[in-house]
Amino acid sequence: MRISTIVLCFITAVSFLFTVPPLFAEGQAEENVPADLSRSQRDLGVVLLENFAVTDGRISFTAASGGCTTKSDFRVNVKPVRGRPGSPHYLLTIERIKADDCKALLPEGVVIVFDLERDLGLKGAYTFSVANPMASAANGTR
Repeated sequence: MRISTIVLCFITAVSFLFTVPPLFAEGQAEENVPADLSRSQRDLGVVLLENFAVTDGRISFTAASGGCTTKSDFRVNVKPVRGRPGSPHYLLTIERIKADDCKALLPEGVVIVFDLERDLGLKGAYTFSVANPMASAANGTR
């Protein structure tokens, strides 16, 4: 391949980048995805959930950590919403409220667990949903 062909390909690729409009206008977030999304140990706000699970009356997820992340760094907001008669429904939103500024290398993160009854006060027959966006395994956030 000649140098002139390589240069022409490069110029074409660069010009393409400057002519394609952005997916979202500046400052505009995807619909229903919080602007203050917590993706790392230092980001505060609604947590992008990884490995979310509900098991034996507990919710768990993997959180990014620099070595100092604990359960107390998170808050679960419990909002009662309309449910079936006789069975309340709750909307849970998990937020990181304290940054982890430690510098340990923990690429696998740490597992955070909340007991639905003991930690969140949910008792008896109820349903719940989670407002947080959830990352797929292919998302590559770790």
